[in-house]
Amino acid sequence: MNATLKIKLRASNLRLLEQKSKDLNLNSEELINRALDDYFYFERLRELRKSLINVAKHDGIESEDALFDAIS
Repeated sequence: MNATLKIKLRASNLRLLEQKSKDLNLNSEELINRALDDYFYFERLRELRKSLINVAKHDGIESEDALFDAIS
């Protein structure tokens, strides 16, 4: 399902959006959708990382270095 959203962009972001769309030969809509896909993907990774850090701490692994050592 697609939806239409009306947003206000800062002039500087609009210029960058238009330039990057042109550089990538994409329309602005597709570039915005790709940017949102990336944003939500990395947000999910951050959430998973935070969860895993909590699990690791519960299991006695106090740092990322200690985790790396444990799995190496």
